[in-house]
Amino acid sequence: MLRDRGGETPLRLNGSACYFGLLLADIEIPGSRSLKDRRQVVRSLLEQARRCANVSASDLGPSDSWTKACLSFACTANEIGHVRFILDQVEGVLDRGTFSLDFEMLASRRKVGSYDEFSNRED
Repeated sequence: MLRDRGGETPLRLNGSACYFGLLLADIEIPGSRSLKDRRQVVRSLLEQARRCANVSASDLGPSDSWTKACLSFACTANEIGHVRFILDQVEGVLDRGTFSLDFEMLASRRKVGSYDEFSNRED
């Protein structure tokens, strides 16, 4: 059961479906010689994904590496096909970025699921 921020009142979905998508991408930036170089590439990728695919995007680290980064992208929608479409758009942004921003995609993982898969039971 979803709860509001106070944790007292359950949120209701009014019978609407709720699907989520999460994409994790491990990248390497071989030309990076400083954290500033790394941040420049990562910031550009995150902004492009936010602008093109309307997703939440974040740099998960490692914060002390000049050349490696793990990026996360998340979205929600009322149709599972739309969630998959959005994640495909993000992967397209990453694919195009490999040519213009000089980085290499090491791995990517995605998870698509529904609200039913969440459980906030207090057993």
